[in-house]
Formats: sequence, structure tokens, C-alpha cells
Amino acid sequence: MIPPQCPNIAYRIGRHWRLARHGSLHPWSMSNFAYNRPMAYIPYIEEPNAPEDLKTLYNRYRDPLGHVDNILKIHGPNPPSLEAHAKLYVTLMRGKSDLSKIQREMIAVVVSSINECHY
Repeated sequence: MIPPQCPNIAYRIGRHWRLARHGSLHPWSMSNFAYNRPMAYIPYIEEPNAPEDLKTLYNRYRDPLGHVDNILKIHGPNPPSLEAHAKLYVTLMRGKSDLSKIQREMIAVVVSSINECHY
């Protein structure tokens, strides 16, 4: 059954209804669907459309499988922020610390859970 408050802008995946309100929700994004609170959709620059300086950064920050995380791609319009974000992440997660890598990952998981971030 389609929720009555939005008959033309709702769709269902599995047992959860997804509400697409005011273009703020991308149908394939992970979000707080279970809580009926859509996550903002931030457009990003696709790799084939990226200018050379951005392609260089995308290539620098690829994961071992060759992908660039969307969390980095959203910085595409502002390449210095992409580089700053990546450096901050590397410093926090891999830099010198009294915390082990596993402890840092556990903190990240707990914070994401508290923030209801499913990304």
C-alpha cells in the first residue's frame, strides 16, 4: 500500500517505503529510510566529466579495488576540500596515535550509529 501522504512520490524497496521529497532524496542512496528521514543527495562530478586536476585527485585516492568513494566525490566542485578531507581521514585513521586501528574503527562505527548514518 502506498502511503497516503505522497501517492506519486513514494516507492518501495523490500519492506521499507522510500519517500522522494522535493528532489532531496536519491533513490539509490543509503539513508535513514527506516526512520522516514531522507538523507540529502549531494551531486558529484563523475570521473569521465572531471577536469584534469580533479582526475588526478580521484586517481590518488582510489581504494584498492579502484573505486573513488562518493564521500570524496562530493568535494569535486572544490578540489582543495577533497584533498583536505582525504588528508584529515588519513591522519585520524592511520596517523600516529595511542589508539590502535581497530579502536579507531570502532569509534567511527559508534559515532556513525549514534548519528544514524548508514553510509
